[in-house]
Order: sequence, then C-alpha cells, then structure tokens
Amino acid sequence: GQLLALVKDDSSRLRQLVFKYLVRMKLSADTVSKLALSDYTDVREFTMNFILRNYHRDAAILDALYDLILDEEIKIRLIAIKAIWQCLTEDRYDILEQSLTDNEPDVRNLAAQLLLGSSDPAAKKIMAKFMATNKTVDIKFLRELNLASELHKIAKARPEGWRTKVIAALNNKSMTLKKAAIDVIITIRDPQLVNSLREYLDNNINEDLQNYLYKKISEERE
Repeated sequence: GQLLALVKDDSSRLRQLVFKYLVRMKLSADTVSKLALSDYTDVREFTMNFILRNYHRDAAILDALYDLILDEEIKIRLIAIKAIWQCLTEDRYDILEQSLTDNEPDVRNLAAQLLLGSSDPAAKKIMAKFMATNKTVDIKFLRELNLASELHKIAKARPEGWRTKVIAALNNKSMTLKKAAIDVIITIRDPQLVNSLREYLDNNINEDLQNYLYKKISEERE
C-alpha cells in the first residue's frame, strides 16, 4: 500500500524507482485500473507495459486497456490499441472498426494497418466495407508497412528462400520496402545479402537510399 502511494509523488525519479519494485509484484485488476487513470504519463506507460507482461496470468487486468485506448497521450493510445489486438480481446474487431474513423490520423492508420495485416475473414470484411466509403488512410502505404514487418519476421525465422524475399524487397519500387531490406541486411550481416546490397548500389544511383544505409551503419556502430 505504501509503495503504491509513492506513484502519486511529484518526483518522476522516485516514481521510476517505484516501478522497479512494482514490476515484480502481483497487482490486482483494481489496482491496475487505478494506475491506468494516473495523472502522470510515465505511470500510465508503466501500467500499459505491466498489462502486456502479465495478462496471461490474470486476464482481468485487461479491463484497464479500455481507459488507456482513450488516453490523452497518443503514444499510449496506440500501444493500447495494439494490445487489444494482440491480446485477442473478444471486442477487438469492434474497437478497431471504430478506430478507423478516429479523429487522430495515427489511430486510423494503425487500425487499418492491423486489419490489413490480418488473414481473418472478419478483418477483411471490415476493411472492404471501410475502403468502399472512406479515403482517410493510405492503404497502399499501409500494405507496404505490413510487408516490411513480414520481412523482419522472415529474416528472423529464415525459412527456405528467405534471402530471395529480402533481395526482392531491395529491388521493389517502394522505398519503404527498400529500407526494410537494408535494415535486415545490416542487422543480420549475411555475406550473400551484403554482396547483393553492394551490387545493387553499384548499379543503381539512389542518394536517399545511400544516405539511409550510412545512417543505419552509424547506428549499428554506436
């Protein structure tokens, strides 16, 4: 009780110290819901992360997500919406469908991206209905983001033919996919893919891509 009281302290340094202890504790759903309504952004962020780590052990703490998807901080709203989707809550399709017409462009785009990336018929039905009557999201761009995300997953799992898919992304017209391919190549440092990247840059003058490559290399060295 005394430890939880300290998350109301004005000192952010003290709150951060308290989080280190709370993260190891078993918090009740009621406590988690109260933390989700804190005036402090860092407390609400901690609550969001606590839910994602512990909802498998106590599904009741998911109730706090419904306050967090309405949070005043857009970054917390986005994480909460992703969590609703990842945790497979029963009403996730309703929430994402509502999010498609949210006032915030980032919320609309996230909802569309999640639904577009799903093979579930319910998700496809929602997007087909939405796309027939709305032009508030860049569907082409969001499809590319999903493909870029899949590229990272493929590179981790490395199924048969994974290098071919990375090279295909590098040669795609989409700069989003080209950058995703560079991210994978620089991170994994597979000799065959490094050679493919070198050959591509030798044969294609693309200043934006070269600058992106140099930036990624610098980040890796830091």
